[in-house]
This record gives sequence, structure tokens and C-alpha cells, in this order.
Amino acid sequence: MVALIILAVAFLAIFFEFHLPGGILGTIGAILLVASVVVFAVETDSLIATLVYIIVAGILLVLLVKFALWRIKNSSEEYGIYSGKDQQGYLASEWDRSLVDKEGIVSTDLRPAGHIKIAGRLYSAISQSGYVSKGETVVVIGGEGETLFVRLKG
Repeated sequence: MVALIILAVAFLAIFFEFHLPGGILGTIGAILLVASVVVFAVETDSLIATLVYIIVAGILLVLLVKFALWRIKNSSEEYGIYSGKDQQGYLASEWDRSLVDKEGIVSTDLRPAGHIKIAGRLYSAISQSGYVSKGETVVVIGGEGETLFVRLKG
């Protein structure tokens, strides 16, 4: 009887993990699931009964996961924790491709990251030439996100 209570609590923890992701409830659920099997094995002293218990618990776990995923998929976006309407129109920052081959002045030492100034505007940059001192001239060779990749001019 204790094993079944532990199994039910394990399933609840695993189910809630789908709605409150973070890993803690899933880990607790997995530990309780194993504890449930151990307690059942100690209570029954029967290998066949324990194997049947493991198989039934496994089938129930698969059904629980399928139900949790179905419920998440069919829940209204208003109450869901996964990306929904609030994500529409969101664009990640992207570097200005028109800056390629433009020259800039190093505003802070690039070790290898720092800031450069191009046409009076400050940009985050990473040097592909290693350390570059403040005041030196660099050329933009690429970028990623909001960061420009630069090399020392010359």
C-alpha cells in the first residue's frame, strides 16, 4: 500500500514538472518512482509481482507523459507557459550588415571584447586580432547578435 502511495506522488511530481519546468519536480518524481519499486519489492518478496509492478508503472508513466503533453498542446495560450501570442513579432537583435568593411575607432581596449565607435555610434565588438588598444583603428569583418567582429586595420 505504501508503494502505491509513493508511486502516486511520483506521478504527480512528474506531471507537474511538465507545467512547472525546472527539473526539480521531475528529479523528485524519478527518485520516488524508484523508491516505490524498492518498497514494493520489499513488501511482496515476489520477483514476478515486482516485475509486473515495474511493467504496469512503466505503462502508466508513458500514459501520464502522453496526457501531460496532450494537455499542454491543447491548453489555451493564455494559460500556457510555452511560447504563444506574446512571442509574435519578437525579433532577436541582429548586427548591422552594412557595417562590414567600415572602419571604427576602439573606444575601450578590446581584450578581445570591448567597444568601438563608428560614425559617432558605439558598438559592442570582439577582436579577431587579439588585444587591441584604445584609440586604434579596426575594420568590421562580420558579426553575431548585436556584436561586431573586427580586426586591426592594416
